Amino acid sequence: MLSPDRSDHGLLVHSANGYELLPVDVVAPILHGKNGEDGTIQGLLELAAIPYVGCGVLASAACMDKAVANTIMDAYHVPHCHWCSAVRAEAETQRSALLTRVENRLPYPIFVKPANAGSSVGITKAHNREELNTAIDTALREDDKVVFEEFIDGQEVECAAIGNPDNPQEVRTTRPGEILTGAEFYTYDDKYKNGISKTVIPAHLPDQKLDEVKTLAARAYLALGCAGLARCDFFVEHGTGRVLCNELNTLPGFTPISMYPKLMENEGYSFAALVDKLIGLALSKKRGAY
Repeated sequence: MLSPDRSDHGLLVHSANGYELLPVDVVAPILHGKNGEDGTIQGLLELAAIPYVGCGVLASAACMDKAVANTIMDAYHVPHCHWCSAVRAEAETQRSALLTRVENRLPYPIFVKPANAGSSVGITKAHNREELNTAIDTALREDDKVVFEEFIDGQEVECAAIGNPDNPQEVRTTRPGEILTGAEFYTYDDKYKNGISKTVIPAHLPDQKLDEVKTLAARAYLALGCAGLARCDFFVEHGTGRVLCNELNTLPGFTPISMYPKLMENEGYSFAALVDKLIGLALSKKRGAY
């Protein structure tokens, strides 16, 4: 377990002689979803005074909660799709009024998402009121808050971001890649099970649009206070060319098919060099600053 003594900087390991201290230089909290990328494990590491890779408590929690992230992006003028949200109490006691409110705000189809969940868990694309009503129940099985977002007919593209916010001039973002999905939208199964999706780097976009996405990714990364790394997901709307931020993932996948390491490899970072860079950023991060 993590030692409760901040001067230990390590783990207490149970042995036949009681507990022995195992010093730890830095932690990579490679844990997706709740308790991994929502600020909780980051808070524990802050209390133990152990450096760690990636975003701090606040940025981790903000990016995990889609309603909070959207609110911050609104404040910093990061363009994204129209949206609204509801808490469990409203969804359970005022369902009819909620359905009307959402329909007045957004046209069908509507994406319905749990505010706090990763890997496309609990997400539904609702085409009418009946599906919207069912989708709310699906989302509430994962979280106590539901987010509703307009459907964007466009390309889904992703940027890699790296750097610490105390040196904003050194934060780097890549040109985006895109995922050619095997389903109507990028589902949990498409990400982890069926292997149908394919990555293309750079995305099939004009150079000017690639650079626009890259610039907005840096703005979103800094607005949300991210540190270390994040994958920045965008839509480029067909017809209008609007670039809209979907979300930032503070602990992106590092599997052989994952976009983040592929994007960084395209920038000249080998896997080993990328890990080394992330550890260096963790050790140089001002503890408790974000």
